Amino acid sequence: MPGLCLAYGVGVLPSVFAVDLINRELYGSPFTSGYGALGDLFAWSRMGTNALNYLAWMVQSQTPAVLIGVAAIVVPLRPIWPRVPDRRVFIVIGAFVATLWSIYLAWYVFDTWLFLRFMLSS
Repeated sequence: MPGLCLAYGVGVLPSVFAVDLINRELYGSPFTSGYGALGDLFAWSRMGTNALNYLAWMVQSQTPAVLIGVAAIVVPLRPIWPRVPDRRVFIVIGAFVATLWSIYLAWYVFDTWLFLRFMLSS
């Protein structure tokens, strides 16, 4: 398995350099994209507002039952997931969801529930 991960990483590496070169050429820096500078896109100060917005929009548009699904990931009890023998998989799933959510929580503050689609993708 480590060999497979290494092969994947080596295979993906050229695309990282390609994006770097494209952003340097078009925007003058590898950390700037068509969306703007990285520091302007994300801010810690937006996380609280976005968390409240996304939670409210999720409950309003998906019903409060959606919180059961979130809880099933956060607290992976064996009765909910009886066929998962290796419980460590929930660490990976939880880390993925937490990372994705933290990115969108720090992103711009939007004013309509339509942007809930970012959170539902996880």
